[in-house]
Amino acid sequence: MTPNFGACSMALLPYIVFFHCTAQLSFFGNVAIGEQHELFIAFPKTYFAGGVIYTNRKALNSVVSFDRNCNWKQLIPSSFVDGKVRVYHTGTFTFPVGEFSLFSPITMHLSRVEHYIELQYTHSPPLYSFQRDEDFKLPQAHFWSWHSKGEAKGTLEIMWSEEHKLTNLMFGPLKTENLFFGILKDKKWYANIPLFETLNASYETRFPSFQFGYLTEPIDFQKTQGVTFLSNKEFNSIEKLISQVITPNGDGINDTWKIKGYVFTERGTIKVYNQEGHLVFIHNGIYTNDWAGNSKDNGKILPQGSYYYLIDFDGILQSEKKGWVYIKSK
Repeated sequence: MTPNFGACSMALLPYIVFFHCTAQLSFFGNVAIGEQHELFIAFPKTYFAGGVIYTNRKALNSVVSFDRNCNWKQLIPSSFVDGKVRVYHTGTFTFPVGEFSLFSPITMHLSRVEHYIELQYTHSPPLYSFQRDEDFKLPQAHFWSWHSKGEAKGTLEIMWSEEHKLTNLMFGPLKTENLFFGILKDKKWYANIPLFETLNASYETRFPSFQFGYLTEPIDFQKTQGVTFLSNKEFNSIEKLISQVITPNGDGINDTWKIKGYVFTERGTIKVYNQEGHLVFIHNGIYTNDWAGNSKDNGKILPQGSYYYLIDFDGILQSEKKGWVYIKSK
């Protein structure tokens, strides 16, 4: 439903419109926040009606911040903040963060904020290296990281959707005892509680459109750095494999390109290029290990040689996996 913004409005910057009559702010297109710049929102209601607000993740004080009692509403699923969001106050606030096309909000119930706390979401692991409990697999995806100036304490409410594909973290039937929340402290992940401990239902392969989980134990945000999902290491014994050769000679061995242990979605993409950089094969959606080295142009088996591939399993990262596959066609 489109809100009624009233008749009085003023355009201040491209893609940002302030609605003075009803004290609202709406975003209709992309906005970039530069280094040492903070977009401070003091409007009672903010609408994400299109586009993305980008902050410079590596720059100092490139951030979007919200004043106390300032709420937001997402009108378009792909409209959010791709970068850092900051608050200076206690109470409950949901951070409208995400990355690429993946919206990944998280709620903090803050009982103490001395100066401020800021948070961001990344799909890929943080750049720093970290240790982990040997009983758990190294975290693979979905990282909410935070930084506080001064003391900050509270609890978390984490939300996820089907697009997060938590089953990718396990490659097997989903069980409540195999997936955990993990808290990052001093570059080491600590398992907290089973992910679905607070839910009444269990799910085997798919998730309803927004479920959530609570980290009910109080968290000292000044002494911790983030949260992610941890999976039981013993449960992740299925081998991941992207075969390096195709021999389409009909002997039943390597006749097609095999990709095992990875989970594709309907938005996944495979692209294969020859050594001249020409696209020779493309596949969209769930891959069923059926490509025999045929050209996308005429259906014939490609000439013998090495070919470069880019694989995006979920439509989020364009090159989650990349490498070479050799077609032996003689």
